[in-house]
Amino acid sequence: MDAAKRYTLGAATNVADLHLNRDWFLEGNRDLEIGDAADPLLLDDRDEQQRRADQINQMLDGHTGRRGVHGPFRGVPLNSPDPLFQQLVAKRYNQAIAFTAMFGGSHMVIHSPFNGWVNPFTFGGDPVEMEKNIELIGATLADVLPVAEANGVMLVLENIHDFSCYPVLAVMEAINHPNLRLSLDIGHCQLRVPQGGMPNDQYIRDAGAWLEHIHIQDNDALSDRHWTPGDGLINFASIFEALRQGEQNPRLIIELKDKTAIQRGAAFLNERGYSE
Repeated sequence: MDAAKRYTLGAATNVADLHLNRDWFLEGNRDLEIGDAADPLLLDDRDEQQRRADQINQMLDGHTGRRGVHGPFRGVPLNSPDPLFQQLVAKRYNQAIAFTAMFGGSHMVIHSPFNGWVNPFTFGGDPVEMEKNIELIGATLADVLPVAEANGVMLVLENIHDFSCYPVLAVMEAINHPNLRLSLDIGHCQLRVPQGGMPNDQYIRDAGAWLEHIHIQDNDALSDRHWTPGDGLINFASIFEALRQGEQNPRLIIELKDKTAIQRGAAFLNERGYSE
């Protein structure tokens, strides 16, 4: 392990909570992820979007870290077989991209739809189902990826119920668009390990250059706790060893329920030489 290689941590927050860690973001020029874009009411209100974007820009004046959002995910399936629903999902994504651009954002997290057809023991899925779902995902993103590209926004596909990275890698390779890459939520990954799922370090190695974004949290492998790093069971040594063995430079976003604990979580990782 290259102990000298340390990563700069960022974090996820809502605009209303940004003040809690404002100085931390500014002093380290840390990557920022805003969660407000998941709210459909905000996406239908351009004036409120602009107000919040202005608030971000004013509070973080001089900030040079990378910025982005967590995109819509409630009730917006990426693999709907209904063309009308595909259009609605695409509309919500494009609204969120427009909001992202208002404050100079360059990434948006979206959720992987893979679930029941993925076999945890083979880390794959039925080929027919895979082919059909790749087709549906491609249809949903057909009107989104050009908008993302025009606005300089990278869509990162986050594992939710996935047992491995192989289905989402198949999506990456099939669509093969420069503005579509992978996101790893290490807590979600940990939840699948007791059921035969792929561990985090293997996910990182096998995702390779497709990996652009990581959500950092901790849990007990029983529920999606979004605890502070160090409060659960996740093996961070193996995660950062896998990162150091690759050439990726993913955004490392601490994503916690308790936004007041972000800096405590960062300190836990810093003290172990993983980050700064």
